[in-house]
Amino acid sequence: MAEENRWALPALAILGLALRLLGAARAGLTFDESIVWAFAREITVRPVHLVARTADHPLLNAYLVRASSLAFGESDFGLRILHVLLGAATIVVVYRLGSALWGARAGLLAAALVAVDPFHVSWSRLIVEEAPLLLCEALALALLWRGLSRERLRDFLGAGLCLGLAYLAKETALILLPALALGMLVSAQGRRALRTPGPWLGLLAALAIVGLEMAGSATLGETAHLDRALEIVRAPPGLTLKGTSLYLGELYRRIVGPDVLDPDYLEGNAFATHPALGALYLVAVIAAWRRADEGARLLAAVFWTVFVAASVVDGAKAFDPFWWGALSLLPAVLLAGRLCARAWTRSRWVPRAGAAALVALALYDASWLGRAGARAPRLSRQEWAARIAEDGERRLGAGDLAAAREQARQALILDPGSEAARKLRARLP
Repeated sequence: MAEENRWALPALAILGLALRLLGAARAGLTFDESIVWAFAREITVRPVHLVARTADHPLLNAYLVRASSLAFGESDFGLRILHVLLGAATIVVVYRLGSALWGARAGLLAAALVAVDPFHVSWSRLIVEEAPLLLCEALALALLWRGLSRERLRDFLGAGLCLGLAYLAKETALILLPALALGMLVSAQGRRALRTPGPWLGLLAALAIVGLEMAGSATLGETAHLDRALEIVRAPPGLTLKGTSLYLGELYRRIVGPDVLDPDYLEGNAFATHPALGALYLVAVIAAWRRADEGARLLAAVFWTVFVAASVVDGAKAFDPFWWGALSLLPAVLLAGRLCARAWTRSRWVPRAGAAALVALALYDASWLGRAGARAPRLSRQEWAARIAEDGERRLGAGDLAAAREQARQALILDPGSEAARKLRARLP
């Protein structure tokens, strides 16, 4: 196996990088990406001008996009390269964590799944928050497991810092705090560790970053991303299919209709994972509770915390893999790597079938990544605010008060001084 690792991991990383580069080069700039760029383009060094957030999320993504534009140019492709590299780096981190948990074969199989998984490929070739969010989650899980295994304070502190960075990418990372707490409680190693300072100092490190960001945003009067998250959490709960949408969403689209997930992400812009992979992930998570080891318990607890939250929050919306659900992907992928590694040696046909499936998924990804997709215009924040307020007026005229109210909110985030947005909000009941 050691000889295989010499070429297998680099080959998987190169494959994953190539798919994401193909997607980044071909896809048109989406609406969400154009909004992020409207904030990122305002960041300058001479004179110094910083931003405190993107439209609905904390600040990290805007700075990553600006750094990519400075290093690789301001073309659509140049803006995306840093996110592509972060997505490819996640493959390596997942391998390291899977290997630490269950051996090199499990690590390689989990890395292979990340390399070709349509959801991860799709989102990590765009300048949206999922690429840095999931990389930070993977690093946090890897450092936490190393802390539990080696009982070193610096590992717990590192995990806490990575959780803080995950929050700076997207505020939904806060759900990882109760998820990891539950994971440690169901693990004997975790319960022992909770009697030591390490996990608590790691928690303080994470909360320090969260607190500084919240305080800075409040000082500038810019807490919109947290306000939006709290609005969703406070919405009437109800049992939905959002938890499974990431895994079976493409199947739902075929059965229920093409706009089940979100019409903003059609035409080759983004995807849920392939239903066959999604079914494998869900089987692996369920199987993890049978004769579960310490690592499987930890990851399964994280998965189920995120999955249940995604399934009950905002009961009015039946489908949505893009809000809470993304944070359940990596635990599911790792547990699938564990399940596949156990089946690997049972029959000589399993490795052959696995290799064929990897090639098939890579070709499947290449087939849809090659489509150009829709293209949103590059507008300033003020221009986007005016356009969104105009759309809000149309929705108000059609009697869709909820949509008009959301458009007014979005327009005022983009440009607090927008006269059109203020007039729209004033007309709303």
